[in-house]
Amino acid sequence: MALFIGSNLKSGDWGEDYVLEKCIEYFDDSCVIYRNREVFGAQFDTCVLIPSQGIAVIEVKAWKPTSIIRIENGDSIIIRTNHGGEESYNPTKQARGYMFSIENKIHQKIGMTPFIFPVVCFPLIS
Repeated sequence: MALFIGSNLKSGDWGEDYVLEKCIEYFDDSCVIYRNREVFGAQFDTCVLIPSQGIAVIEVKAWKPTSIIRIENGDSIIIRTNHGGEESYNPTKQARGYMFSIENKIHQKIGMTPFIFPVVCFPLIS
């Protein structure tokens, strides 16, 4: 069971809460998990420090399959909004942005550039 650093295990966001719970459950006790930390103005969902491996930055999108209208250009996801409109999201680009922010912050603070990898998680889509 991984070590969670933070005061808030539940945020009220079902998808983020579920992924955090599973990360704590399935990663071993050498791993450290952070949630919703702000780095250079960007706030990631979950971040897992994995010894001898790197840092996983996890972006969670708890979209229902029925809310996804289409995928454009292989990376932009068009979803149906609550008001009947459409919005375009690129969760991979979002996770990569968090990755670069964390990488820059660590390099700025201690002069190292660890291996950081972006992960996008869709807990309601199989």
